[in-house]
Amino acid sequence: MPHAIGASIGTGRQRIAFCGDGGLTMLMGEMVTAMHLDIPVKLMVFNNSTRGMVRAEMEVVGYTPWGVDVKNPDFGAVASAIGLHGERVEDPDDIDGAIQRALEHPGPALVDFVTDPRALAIPPVATFEQARGYALTMGELVFEGNTTELLETVKSNIRDIKQAL
Repeated sequence: MPHAIGASIGTGRQRIAFCGDGGLTMLMGEMVTAMHLDIPVKLMVFNNSTRGMVRAEMEVVGYTPWGVDVKNPDFGAVASAIGLHGERVEDPDDIDGAIQRALEHPGPALVDFVTDPRALAIPPVATFEQARGYALTMGELVFEGNTTELLETVKSNIRDIKQAL
């Protein structure tokens, strides 16, 4: 987000930033900067209500994720309250329209895309140790009696694999 704002200030051209919800929450004050200076930056926020990279780091070393789930606000409503064009997308059918409206808006805009927190973020090169750690984490969920979380993770990712095929 700050890079997109800086690039837009230097040129006056519209820029698009793809933001995670964690990164956005750490720099929410920059939305006020975009509004105050009327910077035509478009913020596309992937809101999975979890610290996804920390979750993945815990899982690949064999730890059951703990303390990574968060309750985020409606970032679209927050953006609107600040003075940006803001929208929240919870239904995949609404994605195209929300992006189009944000891109057509002359000033700063934010689209808050609610995403699946269980979707796996697989590194470009996965090591055997990472796969082993992840398998240990999933096994721990079973032994802890948390089969619901395991089944939801499997369902989320099987759905994604089917869509990719």
